Amino acid sequence: MSTSSGPSPTRRLPWWLPWAAMAVIVAAALAVGAPSGSGPPTNAERVQDLTRTIKCPQCAGQSVAESDVSVSREIRRDIATRVEEGQSDEQIYAYYAGIFGDDALLSPPTEGVGLVVWVLPVVIVVVGAGGVAVALRRWSAGDDDPSAGDRALVAQAMAENTRATPKAGGTEGSDGSPLPEGTDDGDRR
Repeated sequence: MSTSSGPSPTRRLPWWLPWAAMAVIVAAALAVGAPSGSGPPTNAERVQDLTRTIKCPQCAGQSVAESDVSVSREIRRDIATRVEEGQSDEQIYAYYAGIFGDDALLSPPTEGVGLVVWVLPVVIVVVGAGGVAVALRRWSAGDDDPSAGDRALVAQAMAENTRATPKAGGTEGSDGSPLPEGTDDGDRR
């Protein structure tokens, strides 16, 4: 026979535990996403990276690396030549932006107005996480004990429920109508 005196109190986690878990996840993501220390990229890797980020002038949303139209093949050859000549990535980007405009790049620039495209999602995530943290903190700091008003409402509802519920063996059916002599509610169905 159990001698339990009621439900055991729930144990709250320390406030810092979710933040520590988030820090571990962010650190793991940064470690996985960090570039490897294998040295500078080869010319072939640079050509591949550049062609992935320059938009094909004839194709909708494709890079010159993905496109197989003649102009994309020519741009790939030109990029390879420029890399072999020792031009920097920035010089090559500037050359194609000068010919095709700033829309020649598939990724937005990291300065000026283009910086907003990179910063805004991070700001939204940080503000959202802060909002969730504040909401959870307020929610968890709430008073767990019911107020006197709450207790009065429960007592009133229980009293009304007790008056509305017929007693066992009474003369009313479950729908409140009188039962004929010698029958119970189960016989009326």
